[in-house]
Amino acid sequence: AMLGTLVAMREIARVLRPITGGGVGLNLPPLLNRLGDYYLMLAVMGLVVSLIWWIQRSEFGQSLIAIREDEIGAEMRGINTTLHKIAAFMIAAFFTGIVGGFWAWQNTYIDPDVVFVEARTVEMVMMSMLGGLGTVWGPPLGAVVIYFLQDFLWGSFFGVHLLVLGFLLVVIVLFMPEGILGTLGDRSSTSLGRLLSRVGRSK
Repeated sequence: AMLGTLVAMREIARVLRPITGGGVGLNLPPLLNRLGDYYLMLAVMGLVVSLIWWIQRSEFGQSLIAIREDEIGAEMRGINTTLHKIAAFMIAAFFTGIVGGFWAWQNTYIDPDVVFVEARTVEMVMMSMLGGLGTVWGPPLGAVVIYFLQDFLWGSFFGVHLLVLGFLLVVIVLFMPEGILGTLGDRSSTSLGRLLSRVGRSK
């Protein structure tokens, strides 16, 4: 559904030539210099992470967690799962739109083929999966790892860098399905549980 929406929006952008420039695209004046762009995006990331942290601990966030763990059980407890999922999608789209707007100004040129790219959409999903779905710091961590790997592989394995990156991501998803933070959290909980069991047996 997500990729289908992306393709549809790309075609709509081509048709709305007076607004989007169609296939020719739009030239945008630079918003700030490179250093200014960096600090601006850092501030936006801090704001988004803070909001997500607050949402996760709110009643709405707890309802989303309940839906993720057991949607039928959440419905039986009176949670409107459809409304909550739509709201979550709109919040995610809002944050993505903000970042996309700043990205457009930073690049100073956009057209439908530059903006609506399937690879970038898959890339964002992989960042979240790699870092850890359902965590606050998982997506930022996943973004850092993905971009580091892309730059490293581009320089070391040019020509097959995408194949190598795809293979590494498949391995990570197979052996770390909960992502980096999710896996580390599970191991920490297991270690803590073993420690408490040993303490209990010693008493």
